[in-house]
Amino acid sequence: MPPAWPGDSGSGRLGGIFGPLIGGWLLAANLGGATAFYIFGAVALFGALVTILVPRQRTVEQAKAKAEEILETQDIRGSATDIPVTDRV
Repeated sequence: MPPAWPGDSGSGRLGGIFGPLIGGWLLAANLGGATAFYIFGAVALFGALVTILVPRQRTVEQAKAKAEEILETQDIRGSATDIPVTDRV
């Protein structure tokens, strides 16, 4: 199955790389567990906010209706039914 969005496969890898790296920096700086908790909590909160801001994917029906609208407003031959339908829009 292809990634859900272009950066999907890389985002988890970044967390897997930077999580232990930041944890090592915190240990090397002799910061307590509470500080690490707040730092990782802030990063998780930021990730949740970014996830909420990602636009939802259109359904196939919505995409076909939008394609029909574009084809009607522009002088393009064909119709949305000529567009191959896939499960990804």
